[in-house]
Amino acid sequence: MRGPEIIRIAGVTKAFGGVLALSEVDARVGQDEILGLIGPNGAGKTTLFNVISGIIAPDRGDVVFDGKPITRLAPHQINAAGIARTFQNVRLFPGMTVQETVMVGMHSRTRAGLVSGLLKLPSERREERAVRDRALSLLHDLAMSDRASDLASNLPFGKMRALEIARALASEPRLLLLDEPAAGLNHAETDRMADTIRGIRDRGIAVIVVEHDMRLVMEISDRVVVLNQGRKLAEGLPREVQNNPEVIAAYLGDAACHVKDTPERGSVAECADGEGGA
Repeated sequence: MRGPEIIRIAGVTKAFGGVLALSEVDARVGQDEILGLIGPNGAGKTTLFNVISGIIAPDRGDVVFDGKPITRLAPHQINAAGIARTFQNVRLFPGMTVQETVMVGMHSRTRAGLVSGLLKLPSERREERAVRDRALSLLHDLAMSDRASDLASNLPFGKMRALEIARALASEPRLLLLDEPAAGLNHAETDRMADTIRGIRDRGIAVIVVEHDMRLVMEISDRVVVLNQGRKLAEGLPREVQNNPEVIAAYLGDAACHVKDTPERGSVAECADGEGGA
């Protein structure tokens, strides 16, 4: 684990009817770390994200963020505490511009109330300017400032993915949950997404990423956790996980990845064609 612990997941269990979605799942993430979370469809990855972000409550177990229990908090409270997330399916407001979409992500950090907003008091105007400037700064970091005034719905799909991340970052999280950020992206877009995720980690924001693209996961992750039918099957460095016989047999198969060291990019994963069923 890189850096001090930012989140600890301890014995999290969740059942839906007779289906056990998560069973005694344990994991930790450091403040300077990208944790890859892989497993086949139905392994419990999104359920775990929903528990962390407060969308559902576990039947047993605890989630401790920055030393404080958050298991029973509402989603908006967890976001205010410093956890943001994206979703598998792009969720944007079609009538908003790109800049306005990012500004929406800052609602948990703004102070202006209803009265000051209606009266357009000086404090509210100052805050609005600051929010707009912050949104432009985030868009600049993601090479999207030239699209600030465009409608979000008019963006190409790869830019929509990046915009979702910008909106999540607008809440100033210390932990970012990325749910399949490369879904639907081509090879070049996936490479840019990898650079974006590394850049987020390098800014001191911890990342947990759920992703089917094994090439991406093995290349960017500091550690990898593998879920199988709601249970943790393996955990370790990408090299260790990709060489774990149980993981290879259950998930990677013909799309097994191997990491090689390059002078240009450091450790880079080489994978066979295909997603690898993760």
